[in-house]
Amino acid sequence: MIKFVCAAFAFLLAATGAANAQGQAAPVSDQEVSDVYIYLLGRLLVTRQQQLDFQQGFKWNELVHRKPGEVDWPNPNLDVAYSEAWVAADESSCTIVTVPKVEGRYYTVDFLNGWGETIANINERLFPKRPFGEFAVCYKESNVDIPAGATRINLPVKYSRVLARVEFG
Repeated sequence: MIKFVCAAFAFLLAATGAANAQGQAAPVSDQEVSDVYIYLLGRLLVTRQQQLDFQQGFKWNELVHRKPGEVDWPNPNLDVAYSEAWVAADESSCTIVTVPKVEGRYYTVDFLNGWGETIANINERLFPKRPFGEFAVCYKESNVDIPAGATRINLPVKYSRVLARVEFG
């Protein structure tokens, strides 16, 4: 199965790759095939997680709070409370995220793209002048009014996964 999948990726890469002087597609290296496989596998895993989350009752733009110690991912911190959400924004809307004032303990609100990469992060290190309050999470190409006093965060995608963590202290 894996050989078939890798061969399919190699074909796709070759079909869309640069042509050599004779007009033929340039050969594809094993490393390029491996990179494509890993890239697509990462996307598949995030898509699978999204489907599972919504089957379990997730709703767009609503946080789900996990009980301490009851998260399904490897190596959870037992002294950290976890919350998750899927948020959406488009050319005509933003999502307002309210972060309470947290002092003397670790917290973060991470926004992840479709490959699981962090694309925005609300915490006191990245927002030292205003690490709490209202944040308008907007698609970067949107032109919408946001509430007075809200900090705008532009995302390069229309939907993302949110992972919020707060240390118990």
